[in-house]
Amino acid sequence: MKSLSSIRLVFAILAIVIYATAAHGQGVIASLPESDAVVSVNVRRIVNETLPRLLTAEQMGGVQSALAKAKQVAGFDVANIETAVIGLRLNRSAPLSAPGMLLVMRGSFNADALVSLLKIGLAGKAREEKYGTKTLTLLKLSDLMKAAGGSPSAEMAVVALDGGTLAAGAPAYVKAALDPDNGKNRIRPELAQLIGREPDALVRVAGLVPQGFFAGLLPKGTQGNEEIGRLAGGIEQIYIGLNMDAQSFPVSLMLKANTAENAHAIAGLLQMIAQMGTNVTDKNVKPIIDALKITSQDTEVQVRTALPQELVASFVRGLFSSPAKPAEPKKQ
Repeated sequence: MKSLSSIRLVFAILAIVIYATAAHGQGVIASLPESDAVVSVNVRRIVNETLPRLLTAEQMGGVQSALAKAKQVAGFDVANIETAVIGLRLNRSAPLSAPGMLLVMRGSFNADALVSLLKIGLAGKAREEKYGTKTLTLLKLSDLMKAAGGSPSAEMAVVALDGGTLAAGAPAYVKAALDPDNGKNRIRPELAQLIGREPDALVRVAGLVPQGFFAGLLPKGTQGNEEIGRLAGGIEQIYIGLNMDAQSFPVSLMLKANTAENAHAIAGLLQMIAQMGTNVTDKNVKPIIDALKITSQDTEVQVRTALPQELVASFVRGLFSSPAKPAEPKKQ
């Protein structure tokens, strides 16, 4: 196997894995190290139900071919993923920067063999580091993809936690997953409970909001507004879910405020903002606004709408389209 082809194949496998998670991963979620957020994507439902509905026949054939090749060459079958979750850690000093990420995947596959395949594909570019009883495989993100952003020395660590469990992500985050569970360095129970909403959804994102986080993200023109800052600063939890029904893709947003009074006020402000968009005539935006429902109950603000299938299909097909070739310079 040629080195470049191996690297591309391994990266393709990791890309699939990073976004792959089963609907019922609460056990793995509860064992994650301390995290600010968790992302879950129901890969089986997306591959079996969503992509065939959205992609062209040619694009779907390419997806099936890539999955078959991964199974043939690497012995990796997406169907063997039992549970996979992604933990996220925010950078408190730079909230808008990319968060630290940790993938923990469990299933009926050979985790040690996947790590070995990664080493073979990188042809000596990976290095090893002992941590406790485990050996981490560390690699530079720039060796996986030319367009890796951030520092050229940025690394990712990969380790087989056991024969059927793989962890990959920021080195410090992976090490935290290997640390003994002393009851203090694991994910908070309320975050594990929050991500458990809508277990059959295609995509779920749940996060515990650091105090004042949203207030610090407000546009400069509103940061001096005491009431807006107070309401934004009172948001403690956020949940986003994307689902699929026969006609569209329902979206749900939940914001948990520190008091029922603040939740009611936030819902009212969102309703007024939504009312401003009722005269929109754009064929893609109008159905979303028409389906919008904003309510509050106790300390929760509930926002629900639905994305038109045509809009989602256009977006997804664009992701799977081949990049356009740059135009050749005109001859003088």
